[in-house]
Amino acid sequence: MIAKGTPVEARVYPEITRQQLRDYAKASTDQNPIHLDDEAARSNGLSGVIVHGMLIAALVGNRAQEFQSESFKDLGGAAAWFISRFQIRFKAMTVPGESIRVGGQVKLVSEKEVVLDLKATNESGEIKTMGSVAFARMGA
Repeated sequence: MIAKGTPVEARVYPEITRQQLRDYAKASTDQNPIHLDDEAARSNGLSGVIVHGMLIAALVGNRAQEFQSESFKDLGGAAAWFISRFQIRFKAMTVPGESIRVGGQVKLVSEKEVVLDLKATNESGEIKTMGSVAFARMGA
């Protein structure tokens, strides 16, 4: 049973590849060259291409939905809940080759709402993104 303070076990995602950036750029239509071309990124003051912030946000959302599937059985099952709020705060840039770890804890559990506080970090523990994901009960 989940309660306030229940850990959201961290999931480690594979290293982000340049191919993944190209695929994400195509799917999202975010073709900003700082995500695809080292020279363009360097001309914008970066050391090379950076990962789309929204790709990291997607990993946070993915981990929240995995936790929902794993842990909401005592709350009527995952199908009884939907994401009602998704807030992200970007803290640091991610570069290709980094592996992202997403975990956190349950901030709130009530009859109508469950809120998770999550963070995405790299292998060194640098926080890349912080997020709050709220689930609301269907029909509540």
